[in-house]
Amino acid sequence: EKAIGVILSGTGADGAAGLRAIKAAGGITIAQEPDSAKYDGMPKAAIHTGSVDLILRPAEIGLALDRLVTQHHDLQAILAEEPQTDEYAQIRNLVRVNTAFRLSDYKPGTVQRRIARRMNILGIDSLKAYVEHLRLHKDEAQALVRDTFISVTSFFRDAEAFLALGRVINDIVRQQSERAVIRCWVPGCATGE
Repeated sequence: EKAIGVILSGTGADGAAGLRAIKAAGGITIAQEPDSAKYDGMPKAAIHTGSVDLILRPAEIGLALDRLVTQHHDLQAILAEEPQTDEYAQIRNLVRVNTAFRLSDYKPGTVQRRIARRMNILGIDSLKAYVEHLRLHKDEAQALVRDTFISVTSFFRDAEAFLALGRVINDIVRQQSERAVIRCWVPGCATGE
């Protein structure tokens, strides 16, 4: 969760899987602005994953890294604020207007932690300033939603279960009638399979 992944100019999709893993663990992910890259394949592939927190030009990446490593906002003070404050209501409203998602349907503690995380990534140190940022940057509402609902599970996450299924699946299929349907379910899979 303390990792920071950076994808710079290059071809192919190298690094996209690593960014997903860093993001899923709670780390911070940065991609070079594709227009500033000599080869934009890697930055575009990273951005396409939906796991990128910041898209910046190279000089901005250095400044962001310095800020992220050296600046320590008092996130505990942000998290200690009552989730029913006017700023939280404004954030919920701006997210609803710009994305159609209702943050109020989710646990307040989770939403507060995600807001605090976004504020830290952006270098914003007050809820009031974050509300203003949301007003001025409509895409931030989508970034907050993506951050709040990050997928940390996957269909093949329990490799041993699928190995065991692989050992018996042929026998199961042979024992079924020609029109039988066989389904595998993974409870709680965030990717929907």
